[in-house]
Amino acid sequence: MPVALLASGLFALLTGAISLRTKGVYFIMITLAFGQMAFFFAISLSAYGGDDGLTLASRSKLFGLSWLENDRFFYALVLALLIGCYALTRAIVASRFGRVIRGAKENPVRMEAVGFSPFRYQLAAYVISGMICGLAGVLLANQAEFVAPAYMAWQRSGELIVMVILGGLGSLHGAIIGAAAFLLLEEILSGYTEHWKLIFGPFLVLVVLFARGGLLGILARVRGKSGRGR
Repeated sequence: MPVALLASGLFALLTGAISLRTKGVYFIMITLAFGQMAFFFAISLSAYGGDDGLTLASRSKLFGLSWLENDRFFYALVLALLIGCYALTRAIVASRFGRVIRGAKENPVRMEAVGFSPFRYQLAAYVISGMICGLAGVLLANQAEFVAPAYMAWQRSGELIVMVILGGLGSLHGAIIGAAAFLLLEEILSGYTEHWKLIFGPFLVLVVLFARGGLLGILARVRGKSGRGR
């Protein structure tokens, strides 16, 4: 896990230093391009299975013990790490660092005028994000006991973006809600048809068009109406 966090942080640092010099669609495209570069590099590693991936002999050891082999313990560990990451990011958002990030999003020129360098703060946030994704990758590999280059393909990046949009952009708990909703819908719809994305796609379009703020926005509006009704 420490090696994965370090590698993810270094990769994010190098790619972020380039990607953050762009904005909007260009930023999305260049980050996807870096992901595809990593994807094709992983395919070339035939010693680790290449395109077919690699089956792990067992889950990682924790303090030299095979605690992760117990599914309940593993679930509790994943939940604890999710809560820990959520608490960390909440603290970051509420800190001076987080206020600079929000200010740079709204008006980077004004932030520079008051003495802050938006690029350095954005790069730091980018690296933190990359390390959290690296942590998620370690947990996913242990859960599946399998790793493959497909985890780095642009389709996986697209799924993560869909989760964020579905839950609600600009919100930490919106991302968690979106991920849970996406996985639940996949589980339910795939029980009816293997082409479940043909149903999920129009649903996502409707959410984007008519539910500003995603599912979190819908919940907020329902709560507001119920509050006014009282």
